[in-house]
Amino acid sequence: MKKGLCLILAALMLACLTPMLASSGEGAEVKTYTVRHVYAGNSWDLAGTPVGDYFIEQTGVNFHMDYSVGDENQSIALMIAGDDLADIVCPHYQVAPFVEAGVALDLTDYILEYAPLYRERLGNKWDRMIWGAEDSGRYYLTGPEQYPEQFDGRNWFFMQHAVVKELGYPPITSLAEYEGAIRDYLALYPEIDGQPTIGMSMVTDGWIWILNLTNPAMMAAGTQSSGEYYVDPETMKVTYRVLREEEREYFRWLNHMYNEGLLDQESFTQTEDQYKAKVAQGRVLATTAMGWYLQWGPEQTLRQDGKFDRTYGAYPIVLEDGIVNSNFSGSRCLDTPGLEGLISTDCKYPERLMTAIDYFISDEGQILNNWGIAGETYDIVDGLRQVRIEVLERRLQDPDFTKNTGIGTYGFLPGYVDGTKDASGQYYTMISRETMIAAQPDIEREVLAGYGIEIWADFFAQPEEFPIRMWPGESGGNTRLDADSAGAIAFQRCMDVVKTGVIKAIVASPADFDDAWDAFKDEMVRNGVDSFTEAIEEANAAALELWGFN
Repeated sequence: MKKGLCLILAALMLACLTPMLASSGEGAEVKTYTVRHVYAGNSWDLAGTPVGDYFIEQTGVNFHMDYSVGDENQSIALMIAGDDLADIVCPHYQVAPFVEAGVALDLTDYILEYAPLYRERLGNKWDRMIWGAEDSGRYYLTGPEQYPEQFDGRNWFFMQHAVVKELGYPPITSLAEYEGAIRDYLALYPEIDGQPTIGMSMVTDGWIWILNLTNPAMMAAGTQSSGEYYVDPETMKVTYRVLREEEREYFRWLNHMYNEGLLDQESFTQTEDQYKAKVAQGRVLATTAMGWYLQWGPEQTLRQDGKFDRTYGAYPIVLEDGIVNSNFSGSRCLDTPGLEGLISTDCKYPERLMTAIDYFISDEGQILNNWGIAGETYDIVDGLRQVRIEVLERRLQDPDFTKNTGIGTYGFLPGYVDGTKDASGQYYTMISRETMIAAQPDIEREVLAGYGIEIWADFFAQPEEFPIRMWPGESGGNTRLDADSAGAIAFQRCMDVVKTGVIKAIVASPADFDDAWDAFKDEMVRNGVDSFTEAIEEANAAALELWGFN
């Protein structure tokens, strides 16, 4: 009887599974999907790593990572116009052109039918993924609803450990104090390893200029992040962010640093490779950047060379006393979905891809991506995941760690971020306060102790200290404007003007700074900045009404 029941159940399962496999196209054969980013990088396959191979075993899906060459907007235009649109496109938030061209797949029915767990974990984001009042489609992938704790904080304003240790751990919270530390150490050590010491440097080559040149002004001014625009919380009026007087004063300070010779004179002409080489030599005392850019780039070389004292800590720099650095304010916003990736209409088997995404968003898939294989890169102790410290150290020091292990390679799929816990109360990723402390090199632990804190996040105001901003973020603003609208066209023109205009003001003589800045503002007006800000106001109001907040 039991045997007969088992046969019946097996037949039923096979009957249910057969049409699903048929719709996937090739049964159990591994299907490789191409993932194309709009920016530059090196192409590679996820197969061949422990994580990649296990993912393929569970889903029958492999991914080939592909990258573009040159300007992002040109890359997007070529993708849309060409005949070889990738299965998945990572558009750096610019989903709108793909939607308008009709080449972004509406994912609503695919998620509901093939990714029920993903739908569940999206939470309130599901409703806010709707494209607009006249288009209820959902055209992009976004992370699940989550409210992470903060453990890192290494962003924006960096200073070498050697500098603060030599100077006796001076307070470094204002631009004046930041500058003073650079100036004092430079006077003591005009050379490092036989090469001229560089006080402060940055790279403005390629798209990274936004992160290194203009975004630090937002943090120093205490502005809650909304991308390239500022919203007055009382009136909801929109201003192009860098044109605010608070940020102008940050660029006046950079002008002062440049003319004093404390800011690298090649900051606005050097390539990424040239910048990274300087940092990796250990002779750049301070820099503005994102933590991941340093950690997975030139700092790896410093660590490999044993120059741990030449790696960096991050400091809560502000324009002046009374301002709070807004490093952690970004998460205090409406739960606006990020436009992280889309599936193109050229994807032949979206059902199978969506099923793989549903596996990826599961606890098993998230642990696989973030922790690797149990017994190899982490252990299970008393039923809990326990990180291996040597794995954390390898992750920091080995530039090929990700490609060799596969850990973290699926970042283009929607998942959980550092500081988010699963149902068991464990963090989805290896990163926690305890692991951050355990992985600290001696010099980093010494510097943190010198300031009376345990991790860099302790330096910064925590997310709950900021008010919840009642307006959409980047994904609800300029990235959602119709690509051929006056506001979107004005935004692209202004972005071209911002980099050049800000740099011209910085490299001017101090006496000419205000004239250069006024010329920059005038050029922004001529290029339609008011058209852009008005369009953002309308887009924000429309999004809030769509989401039931108006």
